[in-house]
Amino acid sequence: MQSATRASRGCLRTGSRNVLRPPLSPKVQLRFASSSSRPIRSSAVIVAIGAVSLIAFPVYVALFPKHPALQPQVYTDLTVFSTQRVTPQHASIGIPIPPGSRSLFGIDAVRRDRSKPEDGEIVIQHLYVKNPDLMIERPYTPVNNVERDGIANIVVKKVQGGEVGRHIHGLHAGDSIGIRGPVTTFAINPTKYDKIIMISTGTGISPFLQLLDKLPVTSSTELHILHSLPKPDKQDWVVSSGLLPRLQDRFGDQLTVDRIPPGSIPEVALESALRGADKAKVMVLVCLPPNLLKSVAGPMAPNLGQGPLRGTLADLGLSPANVVKLE
Repeated sequence: MQSATRASRGCLRTGSRNVLRPPLSPKVQLRFASSSSRPIRSSAVIVAIGAVSLIAFPVYVALFPKHPALQPQVYTDLTVFSTQRVTPQHASIGIPIPPGSRSLFGIDAVRRDRSKPEDGEIVIQHLYVKNPDLMIERPYTPVNNVERDGIANIVVKKVQGGEVGRHIHGLHAGDSIGIRGPVTTFAINPTKYDKIIMISTGTGISPFLQLLDKLPVTSSTELHILHSLPKPDKQDWVVSSGLLPRLQDRFGDQLTVDRIPPGSIPEVALESALRGADKAKVMVLVCLPPNLLKSVAGPMAPNLGQGPLRGTLADLGLSPANVVKLE
C-alpha cells in the first residue's frame, strides 16, 4: 500500500472557475427618437451590457491590475477581498487569486518533488504571508478549494508575539497583502484507502478542511476526524465559521467527527477510530503541536522529515507507510 506523499514541512497552522473577465467593447451607436419617429436601434440588452461593463471592468482592474502570476519563491502583492472576525482570536481572510494562477491549486498542482500527481491524487498546499514592516513570513493553509472558488480563504489565529498574525488581523478589504506559493504540503490518493483518519488541534485542522473540500462527494472512502475542543474560555472557530458543519452536511454519514477534550489525544479515541478497519488500508494524517505529536506518532526528524513511527499509533500496529506526520 502506497502512502500519501510525505510533507517535509508541517501542517502549517494557522470545477467551474469564477473568473472576472474584462468585458468586450462592442461598437454601440445609440440613436434617439426624432420628429420622424425613427426606431431606436439599441436594445435594452445592449444598454445593460454597457452598464455591467462600467461596473465589472474597474473591479477586475482593482483586483488584478497586472495579472500577477503567483510563484513559490517570489512574493506577489494581491488585494484582500474580505475579512471576517470568526472569534476574538481568529480571523478569516479572503484573497482573490489571479485567473492565470488558479490552476496551480488544482489541475496544475505538483507533488513536493515537482512530479505530476496520478489520477485521483489530491494535493494539499499552503501559502506564505509576509509582514512587510518586519520582513518575516509565516505559512497558512487555505481551508477551501482555491481553484474552484478563485479565492484563497485562510483562518489566522492571533497569538502573543505573532507579528504576521497581528499584521493580518489588521487588514481590511481593499488592503494589499504579500503572498508567495502555492507550496505543496502533502499529496494523497484517497482511492487507495478504505478509511482516512485525521487528527488535529486548533488551526491544525486547516489542511484537512482543504482535503475534504477538494474530495469529490462520489468518493467511497470512509472519513474520520478527531479534533480537540477549545479550552472552556475560548470559542470553537471551526464551528462558528461554519466550515466543519458544512462538510458534515456535504458528506453525511461518510464523515465521522469526534471532538476530544483539550490536551493529549486519548488512546481510547484512536483505538475507536481504528476499530474494525484493515490497518493496511487506512491512512492516518496527524497534525499536532510537537508535544502532542510525540506521544501519538513520535517526533518529526530535525529536518522536518517524518522520523520513526512511535507512540500510540505504533503501539496500535500501524506501519510508517500508513501514517503522515504534520507538525
